Amino acid sequence: MIVIFLGVIGGLMISGFIGLFTGAIIVSLGYKLFVSWLNSDNTKSNQQLPATTASQLAES
Repeated sequence: MIVIFLGVIGGLMISGFIGLFTGAIIVSLGYKLFVSWLNSDNTKSNQQLPATTASQLAES
């Protein structure tokens, strides 16, 4: 709820009456995307990469 309020106030200060609506929408969408990004399951970080040794790198 505080996110929407901040969007309303910021939008009003920047764009006037139209900013009341667009500010709240932009900030709430950005917040939702940020939270979903933090909660996403990153499969690359969960997979273990094969270990390479110095001798394997020297052979390449």
